[in-house]
Amino acid sequence: MSTPTRKTLDWMNKREWVHGLVEQYNHKIKRKNDLFGIFDYIALDGDYIIGVQSCDASFKAHTKTILKHREAAIKWLKGQGKILLIGWRILKIDGKDKYRPRIKFFKMEDFENGK
Repeated sequence: MSTPTRKTLDWMNKREWVHGLVEQYNHKIKRKNDLFGIFDYIALDGDYIIGVQSCDASFKAHTKTILKHREAAIKWLKGQGKILLIGWRILKIDGKDKYRPRIKFFKMEDFENGK
């Protein structure tokens, strides 16, 4: 079984996106730090620069984290960047458990009125 990170990398590779890891690991506090508190990866799809956050089934918690970093997210979107949250969940398909992505591209409206 592969991790959400591996699944996301495979998903981006399948789409031929160029991508790079921007999340850093802080050894002193044993914690990962996302770029701007939001992104694990930066990707280029040929048209846009995309900030990517990858997670497992904890989609709601990661959505809240992105919304919490409102100022950075708004500046990213105003700069014509896109924000993608991709969460991996198990769905029963033909009687078998299969991982499928849940995808959300954030829009400016998501950050209006301090949502």
